[in-house]
Amino acid sequence: MATKTVPVNIGIDEKQREKIADGLSRLLADSYTLYLKT
Repeated sequence: MATKTVPVNIGIDEKQREKIADGLSRLLADSYTLYLKT
């Protein structure tokens, strides 16, 4: 079964969304690591 991607138009271009997603994934990883250590 093939999956289709829905175009996203929220006023932020794709490159900026990639940067935001990268930053959020790093934040999530850091938060999870901190959670595991406490």
